[in-house]
Amino acid sequence: NSEEAKQLQEYLEQLDQVTMEDIEKKLAEALTEFLELTEQQINEVKPILEDAFDQLGDMLSELADEGEKNLEAFREQYEDMNRELKDRLEKSLDDIQLEKLEQNREELKEKISDELFTA
Repeated sequence: NSEEAKQLQEYLEQLDQVTMEDIEKKLAEALTEFLELTEQQINEVKPILEDAFDQLGDMLSELADEGEKNLEAFREQYEDMNRELKDRLEKSLDDIQLEKLEQNREELKEKISDELFTA
């Protein structure tokens, strides 16, 4: 409904660059630990995650500016971004890590949402 959209818009306007960087750092650390990334993998994955969070930040800013009329477009962009992120991560992860990532995909999505909406 439009009241929920308005509340979401107000919340998104409060997210700033520092908050997004903090969320990115926490999630990168959790992913590193969860997937037991090697030092080389960390160096490969870090720019991928930074790019994804830059895109997410831009998408959230756009959503904050346009509100409810842009919510469906945001959802589509978010799903596209997730697919692209997965494709890019696949190049740096081994089979066991990919399986772990796939098995816990929904949990990781929830963690991102939790971080975003409790920041």
